Amino acid sequence: MKGPPKTPGKVRLTLDLSPELAARLANLTAEVGSTSKAQVVREALLLYDYMVQRSRAGDALLSRTHEGVETALVLLGSAPPPATLLGD
Repeated sequence: MKGPPKTPGKVRLTLDLSPELAARLANLTAEVGSTSKAQVVREALLLYDYMVQRSRAGDALLSRTHEGVETALVLLGSAPPPATLLGD
């Protein structure tokens, strides 16, 4: 049985998404003006990797509203937030 053509230097990945998550991916692809869902997933992976690495290095990841209210972001799979955010 002949499979899809192989692209040198790339690995094919197949994802099973719920209909809701697939719709969110499609909406995000359109919202950011991306050319493909695959590109959105690649960029999201790069961003997530960066955020996890910064969190593991002890950096605080914060979200700041336009009113100046800050909230610590907690990422799954990363180190716990620095003690300064926990009030220690």
